[in-house]
Amino acid sequence: PNIQTLEPETITPNSAILKMNISSPGDSAITEAGWVWGLNPNPDITDNKLNITSFTNGVKSKHLTGLTNLKHYYIKAYAINSYGIVYGEEIDFVTPQKDYDVFIRVYNDSDFNAYDGVKVQMSKFIYDFM
Repeated sequence: PNIQTLEPETITPNSAILKMNISSPGDSAITEAGWVWGLNPNPDITDNKLNITSFTNGVKSKHLTGLTNLKHYYIKAYAINSYGIVYGEEIDFVTPQKDYDVFIRVYNDSDFNAYDGVKVQMSKFIYDFM
């Protein structure tokens, strides 16, 4: 199989959305696919797994839960067919300490008279900026 590990999205203190691309199943049908992950580099099939159920070509994503804040995780996409196991590139990420709420004040004139505010939630790599 031809697969790629894609950058995870929406990384929170306890979860992340993992993504992979299946470009081609190869000469044999894929029988299992998903991600391997762990706290150490180079995770493999004997480590934690998150499986998908559709093996058609294209981008796949799945929500990985049960993570711990401020931990460094390593992930790789994988696929299995009758020829064996293929792994995608390893990608690593750090879960943030917590979700942050940010209040943005919007001003309606040059005298800075506030007229509205918007509250947005950010789950970003706050850890990276410390």
